[in-house]
Amino acid sequence: HTTVKSTAFTFVSVRQPAVVSFWRSPPPSYSASRPAVLPIAYKAPFVGSLLPARTLLTPAQALGSESPDTSPNLVDSEEAFDAGMYAAGDGLHVIAWVASWCRKCIYLKPKLKAVLDEYQDLPYMFVNVNAVPSSIVKKGNIKNLPTIQIWKGDEIKAQIIAAEKTTIVLPKVRDLLKEVSEEVGIPL
Repeated sequence: HTTVKSTAFTFVSVRQPAVVSFWRSPPPSYSASRPAVLPIAYKAPFVGSLLPARTLLTPAQALGSESPDTSPNLVDSEEAFDAGMYAAGDGLHVIAWVASWCRKCIYLKPKLKAVLDEYQDLPYMFVNVNAVPSSIVKKGNIKNLPTIQIWKGDEIKAQIIAAEKTTIVLPKVRDLLKEVSEEVGIPL
């Protein structure tokens, strides 16, 4: 097996499940002659012995459930966010605030996308909070992930913090969309 140590991370590559551990600085017990025992951040299936030593994986990538997202609805820059807001105009639109490291976000995203696709004239976007500037995240007043917001123009009309099971959140999204559309007089 191969062990690579750094002050940023340790990656152990073996022909069995790999263990990826992180630390900010070497623990006090670290010495070159006797390596320290590190806390395990997560276990990942073997992804190949040729993986570059400095490659850091999100939990979803390590578990093999996430490939790079090329969805046209994924916002990962300030320009993409501004373009999405401009395209939505003064009508209703949905913004789902997610992160690549958030397991609930990873699980909810395809199911929420399927629900939102039912509303053909309703624009929506998934904003990756780690890829956009903090000013955009502050604009959405995001405190928890995943957060699903219904906007009309530049104003937040309603939001759901999806801390519950997906089977509970998705019907709430449908009900909230119906309620907000009736309130603002825009049929869906």
